[in-house]
Amino acid sequence: MSNSNLIKEGHGLTDVSCEHGSRWIWWPGPDRKGKWEQVVWACDCDCSDPPRPFKKPQIK
Repeated sequence: MSNSNLIKEGHGLTDVSCEHGSRWIWWPGPDRKGKWEQVVWACDCDCSDPPRPFKKPQIK
């Protein structure tokens, strides 16, 4: 599977985009506590956090 397909599917996790086109995915993180990771940066975006509302998946 290519990197673009992994990002498109959000790595099987929740993903959100802002009005500028930046994108974040939710992933378990190295400590398994979970975190948002920005994976696409729009050149005119000044958002430092993913847009709300969003739902964090349950980490198992």
